[in-house]
Amino acid sequence: MMKSLLLTLFAASATAFAPPQQQQLGRRHPSVSVLQSSPDSAEDLPFDPFDSFGPDETEIAVRDLTIGQGETVSDGDVATVKYVGRLIENRQQFGKVEALPIKMGQGDLVKGFEQSLLGKKVGSSYIVRIPASLAWGDRGKVSPSSGRQVIPPGSALEFEVEVLNVSNGIMGELELFGMDRVLTLIFCISLIAGAPYIDKVVNGYLASQ
Repeated sequence: MMKSLLLTLFAASATAFAPPQQQQLGRRHPSVSVLQSSPDSAEDLPFDPFDSFGPDETEIAVRDLTIGQGETVSDGDVATVKYVGRLIENRQQFGKVEALPIKMGQGDLVKGFEQSLLGKKVGSSYIVRIPASLAWGDRGKVSPSSGRQVIPPGSALEFEVEVLNVSNGIMGELELFGMDRVLTLIFCISLIAGAPYIDKVVNGYLASQ
């Protein structure tokens, strides 16, 4: 019985230590120009940055929907975001994520996506349009699992983004690792530490039957 319990704990620990699955959005560009609205409210836009966004655009354009009041996203932070991604050309949705932790400054993102996040506050929501040159460019994107072309070459993209959380230091690393994995690990360690006592109780119960 103890052998079976330990095997179960080992399997749970392996799952906890498995690398977290993160959806890769491309690689970061060191400097990206931004056309951005800065409304006091969603109904009070001083201008629409999308008006000047064309097929040959070289800058990202950001339309703020909600101005957050929480912590500001900075380089080195872990920002957790919710987003929906669409092709601008035909409005086809190519991605939707409810909560994705992103380590800022690691170069793991689509070039314009990370730049749109910098300076945003928790609670903010916005729409960013990214030209092809700052997204997947002429190569597009192919799904690694199906081999299907998800993003056609030369596609400009639009993301609707909500900033859910910002963390740094050890809390940021835990966020990247996955809080579900942390809890699973703590549970496994607790069971292993208590295994001799559990074994004693079980054997005592069986002996009394």
